[in-house]
Amino acid sequence: MNVRDGALCGREEDGVRAFLGIPFAAPPVGERRFAAPQPPTPWTTVLDASRPGPAVPQPPGRLNALMGKPSGEYSEERALTLNVWAPAGAKDLPVLFWLHGGAWVSGSAGWGWYSGARLAAEHEIVVVTANYRLGVLGYLCFADLLDGLGDGNFGLLDQMAALEWTAENVAAFGGDPGQITVGGHSAGAHSAALLAASPRTGHLAQRLIFQSGGITPAAQSREQATSVAAEFLAVLRLERRGAATALRDAGVDQLLAAQVELISRVAASGVATPFGPVADAIAPAGGAIQSLGSRSGLDVLTGWTRDELFGFARLNPAAASIGRDTAIAALRGQYGDETAPRLYARYEALRPTATPAELVAAVNGDRVMLWPALRFAEERAARGETTYVYRFDWAGSAFGACHCVDLPFTFDHLEAWGDDAGMLGDVPRDSLRPLARAFSGSIGRFVRTGRPATPGAGGWTPYRAGDRSIARFDTPGVAADAELGRAEQLAFEDLGVPPV
Repeated sequence: MNVRDGALCGREEDGVRAFLGIPFAAPPVGERRFAAPQPPTPWTTVLDASRPGPAVPQPPGRLNALMGKPSGEYSEERALTLNVWAPAGAKDLPVLFWLHGGAWVSGSAGWGWYSGARLAAEHEIVVVTANYRLGVLGYLCFADLLDGLGDGNFGLLDQMAALEWTAENVAAFGGDPGQITVGGHSAGAHSAALLAASPRTGHLAQRLIFQSGGITPAAQSREQATSVAAEFLAVLRLERRGAATALRDAGVDQLLAAQVELISRVAASGVATPFGPVADAIAPAGGAIQSLGSRSGLDVLTGWTRDELFGFARLNPAAASIGRDTAIAALRGQYGDETAPRLYARYEALRPTATPAELVAAVNGDRVMLWPALRFAEERAARGETTYVYRFDWAGSAFGACHCVDLPFTFDHLEAWGDDAGMLGDVPRDSLRPLARAFSGSIGRFVRTGRPATPGAGGWTPYRAGDRSIARFDTPGVAADAELGRAEQLAFEDLGVPPV
């Protein structure tokens, strides 16, 4: 197998060829740290592409209790790689280019959870997953503080470089560069939307899969990003003079320790994360979803999980023990003194067995996931654009149908999720196979045809403002339910909660 930069030797199993750990950019170290990615140096011997590359350097993930502890090493020097799975004998097949989530601070395309082998085999597509720089290495903007350290958005530029590499080389694996779906989960969904909206890469994306993205946040302003970078220098006790050299020479573990301290400092001021795209020529200030408003001819599959924020609530002991009055008080700051108790009461009726903390999580989860997704779908429907909407309802543990619970089903790779994945509980993995086939089947068919697999006898029609048709994924059955979400939607509409 030959690609632009040299020959590859992958592996084949069960009719799927895997080429893993392929460098799409030069190692981002030394002068290339805090700089836009550069093409890799061509290799002259056959590259062993039988194993994924290491993860990008990162601290332990905050959702390990939900997802389990990932295995494998990290390496700054060898991390900018991607993975390709293709059916043996593939020719001109549609392509899924997929990005992991992790709040722009954690995750890796090489983790076994995200193996594209079964998706490729079952649905006759080519699957590509890519690493990108995270945290301080990927999204700090020093341009207005220090000379020679670039304008930030290095992680986003990595994603663009990986997508461009895919378009240039995927034909060698049997993929069609004219049929690329960009997709991702959470922060990866935001990133995929940015790629689809960008003047640089938008022409490469024919379809978009937007999983649990919810509100696409506005990009950080240059001033905000510069303030975060200045705080990072303060954590490291670096003066501006000589700081650029010190940052490039610093050990990666030192930078990660400073990142943890930086996150702690900004969290105290109410900022959830200091990392993410910075508004500039490649990252629109209004956010990706807003920028997609002018994009025509882009089919979209989008959805969320029923209990998006339950995992976060249960992982916070202080929040988990609150009572009704404290829960309503927590909602007052966001929804107002009059609306908060009425909204709480409405959700209390919708979810009679939920705890006060879970009700707060349900209200806020729907506001940042359900409501923005439906507004996006309705705006697209009004323009005649096609959008399919789902909600993933299956819950296997006390964490509920929480953020990330749909990931094992996306790739139909349940066996990769160990017993420490709290969101799956102790449910036998084999019993979940029908749901995994149904959900991954929808993903695969959407990549192939622009129409997801039919989840029930009633079919799955594109979203229409009149009936708000949404597909629901659960067991024992998988059904299309046009009424799903109506009560939650009306709770916000009836009570005058402004959309976000």
